[in-house]
Amino acid sequence: MNSLKLYRGADVIGIVTDPAQDGPETLARLALTPAAANHKELLDYIMSVKVDGEDPPESLNLWEDWVIEDAEGVMRGIFAPAIRSDAKFISWRWRCSKL
Repeated sequence: MNSLKLYRGADVIGIVTDPAQDGPETLARLALTPAAANHKELLDYIMSVKVDGEDPPESLNLWEDWVIEDAEGVMRGIFAPAIRSDAKFISWRWRCSKL
């Protein structure tokens, strides 16, 4: 399968491979790109251990601007992904398309 691109805003911050659907979630391998450095604070937060019920800092805009682009150039929005602390695996849920 071709790679997918993980976008945060206009930056391709990761290359996603071997996606597999697991219920409503998609799991895949992740390779961060050099552009991920522009989002270091956000990625550090996502990959950190969090206290249950703790809200993310508003300054991170955690919930906005996440997109996956497929090999044909089709872009679909996703909710903020979960990225394992070693930054080698990612999981996400697709956003519903607007009707």
